[in-house]
Amino acid sequence: MTIGFFSSCNEKKETEGLPITNPYIGITQALTDSAMHASCAYLTTDHQANPLLCWTEKIDTINNILVYALYDEELQGFGDPKQIKETLGMHAHHETMAKIAVKKDGTMLAVFRISTPSAKSRFAGSMYFTQSFDEGKSWTPKQKLVTDSTSYNQSFYDLTLLKDGELGMSWLDARSIEKDKEGSTLFFAKTKGKLGFVNEKPIAGSTCQCCRTDVFNDSNGNLHVGYRNIIEDSIRDMFYLTSTNSGVTFEKQERIGEDNWVIRGCPHTGPTIAHNGEGIGVAWFTMGGEKGIYFTTKDKQNNEFIQRTLLSNKIYHPQMIGAGDGNFVLATEEESEFNSILNRIVLRLISSEGKVIRYPISAKGTNNEYPVIIRKKNGNLLIVWVEISGENSKLVYQEIDIKTISEQGSPEISKRTTTRLPSEGVPVNAVLCADDL
Repeated sequence: MTIGFFSSCNEKKETEGLPITNPYIGITQALTDSAMHASCAYLTTDHQANPLLCWTEKIDTINNILVYALYDEELQGFGDPKQIKETLGMHAHHETMAKIAVKKDGTMLAVFRISTPSAKSRFAGSMYFTQSFDEGKSWTPKQKLVTDSTSYNQSFYDLTLLKDGELGMSWLDARSIEKDKEGSTLFFAKTKGKLGFVNEKPIAGSTCQCCRTDVFNDSNGNLHVGYRNIIEDSIRDMFYLTSTNSGVTFEKQERIGEDNWVIRGCPHTGPTIAHNGEGIGVAWFTMGGEKGIYFTTKDKQNNEFIQRTLLSNKIYHPQMIGAGDGNFVLATEEESEFNSILNRIVLRLISSEGKVIRYPISAKGTNNEYPVIIRKKNGNLLIVWVEISGENSKLVYQEIDIKTISEQGSPEISKRTTTRLPSEGVPVNAVLCADDL
């Protein structure tokens, strides 16, 4: 059941001085109307650790705009949505969505992409950012991220708050540092005061052109970057970089899992990295071996990724967070058991011992995609996703007490898998590489 519409527009309840208990926990609430064609949800927090959601809305047949809203604990829902007019005309794509991040001093940055087709690529685009120094009341004119004229395409980016209070960003760029190899180049830059992003630099070459990157700063101040790399001409597996000094230098890249997925095309699905208080975990999609979402952690003794575990061959678009007590929570789409056209949103609690508990949250008979997840200050989970009805879509959300998953979810048996050889019938996808979105 989905209830409400902009529940935040209700008058504030008289709860001052009393603990706030959300009566809507476990109930799906609508955030936007389906006529708004909302998509591309992204969840982060502001400088006071309040959930901040941004998304894309289509305002006419050709133009998109970025919209955001803050979660209000007193309202027990999201506040009134605000448009950022400087983003008008932005590109909308779930794998390279527009994003907002907030610096420690409260400065807000919105990063977005505008399509700029050229003779080199009909899918080319340039990334822009705009800043707000007054909590979103006003925004600076949009500014190009990259001014180098040899870079005709930037995309598949991610943002994180660094330990020094500035923001770090990863993205894929058409500028090649390995001229004899296929693929894009992974770049990194960080903000500096009011200047925006400065000192961009390449940190990996020959990366898969169309899989989103993931940059993540853990509670210890260590920076982690995940991406799909191209090795041995046509193998596209997940790789990892880390930095202990907020991106000034990076350690040697590591292979997350030896999937050996041979594919002359772009899967359009990247990794998700999280920290559970003890170490990092990574989840990703591959068809190297049995198709599906796999999971691994990094062994603390030898500092290497352990053998991958297949979570399910019926789930897609993973988004993961650390949930304390050594746990991870993974949100994905999952194919309906009875209708292959419909997808449900399902959470999986992964314990430090490797036990997995499955817990569906979207209603049966509805079609859903692209969940995003965050943990609130009170420890509860906040999940937002797209609910589709015909040609229309809307954003819905749900708050979950993490204990509910372990108490009411269904245990699953996951399996460790061995390294695959590229010659052993690994699927070859016919999707063309485009250098594209």
